[in-house]
Amino acid sequence: MAQIISYGGYGDLEFSDKASDAQIKDYIDRNYKAIENRFNVPHSDPAGLISPILPDSLERGVLNAKKAFNILQLNLGINTPDEALYDIRRYDERAKEIPMDENDRTTLMNIVDAPTLGGAVSALADNPGVIFPVLGESIGQYLPTIALGAAPPLLLARGLAGSLLAAGGTGVGSGLTEYGGTVIDALAEAGVDTDDGYEMIQALSDPVKMKEAKGYALDRGLPIGTSFV
Repeated sequence: MAQIISYGGYGDLEFSDKASDAQIKDYIDRNYKAIENRFNVPHSDPAGLISPILPDSLERGVLNAKKAFNILQLNLGINTPDEALYDIRRYDERAKEIPMDENDRTTLMNIVDAPTLGGAVSALADNPGVIFPVLGESIGQYLPTIALGAAPPLLLARGLAGSLLAAGGTGVGSGLTEYGGTVIDALAEAGVDTDDGYEMIQALSDPVKMKEAKGYALDRGLPIGTSFV
């Protein structure tokens, strides 16, 4: 008879009746990320270490950047789908703990949906303070880009050469950040429930879906990256 082990009440794992306690523990220790993704187990501390030192808007941007780079690591073969998704789920959980103010969100939607420039300006005038959380998120999301752009003139070259390297670094960073985030957006548009760990791991492991998502992301990431150069 198989041994059924409850994983914290989130789901059941089935093992051979010949599996020892040590073997079961070893399997769970080696595969906990895959297990928790499939069972949608919440992280015990999604905030991590940076939460106490960052304003909410800046942290939301940083979380978006981290998600983007997890996708990049997956595409480069540095992470497995389960490793990437485990971290992405943690960042999503934290983002839900620090949502944007509802009035600010409504203002942004009104700006985006405005049929004319005058309508967008009018929507912004109703709540000009929305600029600050948007700016904070933008800075947070592109911090890796800023660092990449600043590094060459500081460390590698001076004068015109350093400026060109900085522009190139900023462009590459912007494109990569946009690319990584857009892969997730493309999966969502394809009907994948990005809040469901089981659906997401299937999508991230599906070469057809990932090829389509990567193509969509490259179309967005490359123009944004080259526009900075």
